[in-house]
Amino acid sequence: MQVRTFHSAWDAFSDTPEEAAVMTFKSDLMIDITEFIKKKHWRKTKAAQKCGITVTRLERLLEGKVSEFSIESLFYIMTSLGRNIEYIFHDN
Repeated sequence: MQVRTFHSAWDAFSDTPEEAAVMTFKSDLMIDITEFIKKKHWRKTKAAQKCGITVTRLERLLEGKVSEFSIESLFYIMTSLGRNIEYIFHDN
C-alpha cells in the first residue's frame, strides 16, 4: 500500500489543485474572521450585526462550514469588520 502525503487537508479532499486552493483561501478568511470576533469578545448578535449577516449565518461561519460561503461573501464580511485584505500573487 502506497502512503500519500498532502500539503493540506484540502489537497486530500479536493478533486483538483484549483479547488483545494479555493477552499484553503476561504478557510483562511473564515479563520481570520472567527479570530477577529473572538478577540473583540462580541456576542453572536453583535458580531452578526457587525458582519452584516444573520446570527444563523454567523453560526455557520463559526462552525467552519466552508462550502456554504463564497469568497465574495467572505470579502464582504471582512470589509464590514474593517479588515484589510492584501493580495500576493506568485508562481508555484
